[in-house]
Amino acid sequence: MHQEHPEKERLDAIIKMAGAVCHEMAQPVQALNGYIGLIKIDPQKYATIDHINKIGEQIERISLLLGKIGSIRHYKTKPYKREEIIDIDASSSSKPTTIV
Repeated sequence: MHQEHPEKERLDAIIKMAGAVCHEMAQPVQALNGYIGLIKIDPQKYATIDHINKIGEQIERISLLLGKIGSIRHYKTKPYKREEIIDIDASSSSKPTTIV
């Protein structure tokens, strides 16, 4: 019975982290999906330097997020919908690294 409490706390932290990652990754992944979808429909029309640059920006955004996740050193949460999720910015070290 004594070991159930730490296990529950770890599970709660994992659920909050999963919620944070899903929340933060959803927008760049949707943007990437949209740009790539357009290029698949008509590469001649949509494979423009602007779209390619926007794809690169979203990849950079994901890379920075992964760097922040990798530098988490303490635990802070923020409200999201009716739950709490990990505040990735507040929980990571001040100098996130870019994952390439």
